[in-house]
Amino acid sequence: MTVDLARLRALARDACPGPWDAEEVPSVDGREAEWSVMAGEIHVARCHDATHTDEGDAARNARFMAAACPEVMLALLDRLERAEAAANSRKA
Repeated sequence: MTVDLARLRALARDACPGPWDAEEVPSVDGREAEWSVMAGEIHVARCHDATHTDEGDAARNARFMAAACPEVMLALLDRLERAEAAANSRKA
């Protein structure tokens, strides 16, 4: 897999500012577990889980999306860039 780091950085910069959070929301039909991903006051995504378990896929996916927010992605990209620069300077 090839990761386009420049594109990822641009996408992170253009995304909604945070703080990002995941929260369980009442289900429309009462059968599916539903989770909302929020960027501050902005609704970013809704995750559904037909299994209706407390820790089903919807909860795990929503929490991951919130944790991988733009601020975190930019920090990780900066850290990767510094690590690659340090590794390259040791090679030289």
